[in-house]
Amino acid sequence: MKFLPFALSALVAVSSASPIIKRDSASDANAIVSSLSNIVAKVTTLNNTLNTFKAKDPLNLFTALKIQKQSNDVGSATDSAISTAQASGPLDDAGSLKVALATLSLSTTLKGFLANIESKKPAFDSILLGLVSLSQTTKATLVKQKGQADQLGAVIASKLTPAYQGLAPGVQSQIDGYFDHAIAVYSQPGGVISLPPLSLGKE
Repeated sequence: MKFLPFALSALVAVSSASPIIKRDSASDANAIVSSLSNIVAKVTTLNNTLNTFKAKDPLNLFTALKIQKQSNDVGSATDSAISTAQASGPLDDAGSLKVALATLSLSTTLKGFLANIESKKPAFDSILLGLVSLSQTTKATLVKQKGQADQLGAVIASKLTPAYQGLAPGVQSQIDGYFDHAIAVYSQPGGVISLPPLSLGKE
């Protein structure tokens, strides 16, 4: 996938070509960047735990519960970032560049994490929580997280200057593609038992 390097070059070009409108949006941009960095940190922690998750490991159930808790942490961090972006005013070009670069960093982190979680499907298949394969609850979590990512992307795009808004759909499409591929992997049969995903309900 070559979109991310192209997007990074495009961001630099936009920053150089567009006059910076002087608006007091630096604090809003910094708040959004901080919230995105928090998601990256939570995903990185989860990915590190995922690296220890292997099929037929006697500690798998403990690790699985840890993964579930850390997945919830990612969801909470994403909800917080959505709220932060919603509270932000319109960003100027300088702030838009900062936020766009932070979004690209998050996209790269998600790409690695979702590829890793795909490779762990056999381990997830081997574990039951109640009567449900952990792969099924993992799929439900991925679907929910994709929805959160879409919501976050839409809110952030609405705060960017027009030049950067034009780049946002491509980045969001890339993120959606990573999630869609992982969801497709976890939609395949396998494991001890396969039941419909648990209802996530309304938050």
